[in-house]
Amino acid sequence: MENFLPLLTNGLDQGFQSMVVGDVKQAVYRWRGGDLNLLQQQVEEEVGAHRINTKELNHKYRSA
Repeated sequence: MENFLPLLTNGLDQGFQSMVVGDVKQAVYRWRGGDLNLLQQQVEEEVGAHRINTKELNHKYRSA
């Protein structure tokens, strides 16, 4: 996140769009040091809620 955040905010500040994709339900990765709060809250807090457009997918493509 320390490396990712400056790239994201710099692009947004210059008028470019960015996309962050992830599955916060993949809590199995916590044993590897993954933090599900990065996608749930921290990106919105760091970048600003007014710059975020969250979309949830209703179809599970992995199980297809």
